[in-house]
Amino acid sequence: MRVALIGVAVVLLVTACGTKSGTGTTGTTGSTPTPASGELPAQVLAFQADGSAPGRFAALSEEPIRLDAFAGWFGGAGWLEKTPEVKAKPDTAYLAVTDSTDCRAPESVQVSRSGNDLTVAFEGGTDRPECVRGVGPLAYLALPADKVAGVETVNSKPLVAAEGPGKLVDLVPLGPVKAHPLAAELPGADSIQAQLRGAGADTSKIGKALDGELPAGERGFAFLESGCEATGAVLLLSHREINAGLTGEKTACVAPEYFLATFTVAARNVPKGAVIPPR
Repeated sequence: MRVALIGVAVVLLVTACGTKSGTGTTGTTGSTPTPASGELPAQVLAFQADGSAPGRFAALSEEPIRLDAFAGWFGGAGWLEKTPEVKAKPDTAYLAVTDSTDCRAPESVQVSRSGNDLTVAFEGGTDRPECVRGVGPLAYLALPADKVAGVETVNSKPLVAAEGPGKLVDLVPLGPVKAHPLAAELPGADSIQAQLRGAGADTSKIGKALDGELPAGERGFAFLESGCEATGAVLLLSHREINAGLTGEKTACVAPEYFLATFTVAARNVPKGAVIPPR
């Protein structure tokens, strides 16, 4: 099935897709029969034809994917359009995938399966003789969950985590304390500790989150963020900034709450020159 796209901007075709909470691949080798090979029905949720992904990255998830978090694998959060609002829909899996197409901005995307591998082909567009930078398109697709059960690779490459390279270590709810957003690199984060002590926050909740020892080869970051009954957080990496976003928030609450989110990430996955922006 070929999915035609209009222009090179993000195209939003649906607003309700997904399945139960949880990230990672759908299905496990050996536990689910491998569906028959062939072309798969794919619904386009977003398409960025003129992106700048440096190669092939793909994540397959049982729940909607935050594209800005996924793009942390290649420092692409800075050029992505806003992730479309997609609600969970039963029996649906989500695929975020990039490619390198040299100087060609594609116009459509096709998905097929062979064994435990998905082939995602970015098709159409005009091959130009030269360009200022190579084109790295991104597609965000919804697929029938049963059709991608047991998939282990996309375009012959292993899947990456949908939430990006950052690992959420702690998410500490602090309630409606009198604070303001702040961020710092770990260990320590003295500025955050000082602000929370001054706000009367329970420091017993934050000491372990901020003072833990970092694994070798990893960096740590802490973010004090306001939100509405958040249930998670993701690390957002671009070539300019190191940031974070809360997830699972309610649309309304009596008063904004503060959350302390701490992350670790392999140092090699933090783009050179990226910094924590002023708050």
